Amino acid sequence: MAPFARAARADWIVTDQASLRLISATDGVKDLMHAEIGLQVRLKPGWKIYWRNPGDAGIPPQFDWAGSENVKSVRIFWPRPQAFESFGYTSWGYHDEVVYPIEVTLEKPDVPLHLNLHLFYGICEKVCIPYEKNLTLDLGAGTGKPTDDAALIRKYRQEVPTVVGSEASRVKSVQAKLEDKSRFYVYAKSDVAFAHPGLIVEGEPGVYFSVGKANLSKNGKKAVFDVTAELPDPAMSLKGQKVTVTLLDKDLSAEKRIAIE
Repeated sequence: MAPFARAARADWIVTDQASLRLISATDGVKDLMHAEIGLQVRLKPGWKIYWRNPGDAGIPPQFDWAGSENVKSVRIFWPRPQAFESFGYTSWGYHDEVVYPIEVTLEKPDVPLHLNLHLFYGICEKVCIPYEKNLTLDLGAGTGKPTDDAALIRKYRQEVPTVVGSEASRVKSVQAKLEDKSRFYVYAKSDVAFAHPGLIVEGEPGVYFSVGKANLSKNGKKAVFDVTAELPDPAMSLKGQKVTVTLLDKDLSAEKRIAIE
């Protein structure tokens, strides 16, 4: 096996609550059209950072790549989050350490990549502290060997929820069926028994969802969730609206964007 290249990573940015930096799976972009990057965050005990949907409270990371060079597009991947309960509220995020995997599509192959990330995010314990930080990373065009951060990025990429119904997913189908104007049921089927599944629902801006405990079939392979929506306009109906549903269980995570039938 070829030795790993030296690490391609930025210096740590350190605050009282956490340290963060950009890392790369390769030491350059030679022969690549996509660069695998990661935003690595290490948190001090008791502090947390958020998933794309923070839940009832929190500030999700917001990524601005203005000023980057040789970048056609950027895709952020969100590893499965953990639920945090506090004062009757539920939030979704990470503690101790997380790497947000990032896929950068290059405008031109074999041309150096310069990443300039303006990051707005919140770090929370009993209170939330907002931060804005600038992070940079440069990858040359002369080589593209794996670094010793490649395995860490891959580890968190594997924790990203699968797509419901895909070959990689154990959740085979999910449906949302309207009960009344602001209430619907989510039906999920899996090829393995659920243990204690949870559900996150994301919808239109201004619509908030409360999810009841799952009701399981006798064999545990079917789960039904009762979902109630808080609508910003009393005249609004959920019929036909699209929502992203994310199922989380002990060794299982899957998601899909679906329309409420």
